[in-house]
Amino acid sequence: MDRMPLIISAVLHLILLYIALHTWSEVSDYRNLTLRLTLIAVLLTLSLNIINGYMGEFSCSHPGFMALGAYMGSVFTVLLFAKDKLFGPALLPPELGPYLFPLGLIIAGLTASVGALAIAVPSFRTRGDYLAIISLAFMFIVKSLIENLEVVGGPRGLSGQPNWANLPTVFLVTIIGVWMINNFVTSILGKALNAVRDDEMAADAMTVDTRKTKIVAFMFAAFWAGVAGALFAHVLRYVNPGTFGIQKLAEVLAMVYFGGLNSVYGSIVGAVGIQIMGEALRPLELFKWILIPTLLILVMIYRPTGLIAFKEFNLKRILAPRK
Repeated sequence: MDRMPLIISAVLHLILLYIALHTWSEVSDYRNLTLRLTLIAVLLTLSLNIINGYMGEFSCSHPGFMALGAYMGSVFTVLLFAKDKLFGPALLPPELGPYLFPLGLIIAGLTASVGALAIAVPSFRTRGDYLAIISLAFMFIVKSLIENLEVVGGPRGLSGQPNWANLPTVFLVTIIGVWMINNFVTSILGKALNAVRDDEMAADAMTVDTRKTKIVAFMFAAFWAGVAGALFAHVLRYVNPGTFGIQKLAEVLAMVYFGGLNSVYGSIVGAVGIQIMGEALRPLELFKWILIPTLLILVMIYRPTGLIAFKEFNLKRILAPRK
C-alpha cells in the first residue's frame, strides 16, 4: 500500500518534467537536438561513473563501447527497415521499425557488454592499473576496426538511420537507465562494489567475490554506454569512427569528474553542466576550449572528488507525497 503513492508521485513528477522539457525544446529544432544529446550524455556519464566512481577503477573504453552500440544499433535498423546503398532494400516492413527499435537498443547494449567482457577477463585477474591501459587499447582497436570495415562505411561513416530517436523515446530510455543504474548502485551488488573500491583485500576476506563483482559491474556499465551510442547514432542519423576517439573520452571523463564520483546525482549535474556550458560558450569558438578546461582544473584543485561526490540519489525521499 505504501508503494502506490510513491509510484503515482514518481509518474506525476516525470510527466511534469517531460512537459517542461518538451515545451522548452519545441521553440526550435536546435533546442530539441541539444536536449536529446544532453539526455544521452547523462546516460553515458552515469554508466562511466559505475566504473570510475563506484568501482574505483579508471577506464578509458567508453568511446569504444559507445561505438559498438552506435554501429550495431545502426546496422540493425538500417539493414532491416531502411533502403540503403550499403545494405540494399529493407528486409522487413518499415512500419515494424518503431516497435522493434527498443530491441535494437538492447542488442546494441549487449554488443557493448560482450566487448566489456573481453576487457574484463584479462584486466581483473590481477590488481593494479591494467584496466586503464587495456581499456585505452580497446578504444583504439574498436575505432581502427570500424575505420577498416567497408561493410559499415569505413572512414566515411554510416548514414540513413531512421528518425526514431525522438525526444519522448530518448527521455524514456534515459529515465529507465537512471532508475536501473540507481537501483544497481544501491543494491547488495553495489554495496559489494563499494567494498571492493575501499579495500579489495578486506572485501575478499569477507567472502565477496571481487573479480565476479567487478566483471558484472563493468558489463552493466558497458551495456548502457552501448545504448547511449545507439541513441546518439539515431539522433544524428549519421555516425563515423572519428566521433569515438580521444575527444569523446575527454568529454565523458570531464562530465564524471566535474559532477562528482560515486554519485548518481553528481553524474546528472556533471553531464548537464558541461553540455550547457558547451552550448552557452559556443559563440566564443576557440576560447570555449580554454574556459571549460580552466574551470575543470579549478574544480579539481578545490573539489578533487567533484561538485557533488558520494551523495546517494534518494528517490523515496524526493518523491514521497508531502503530508
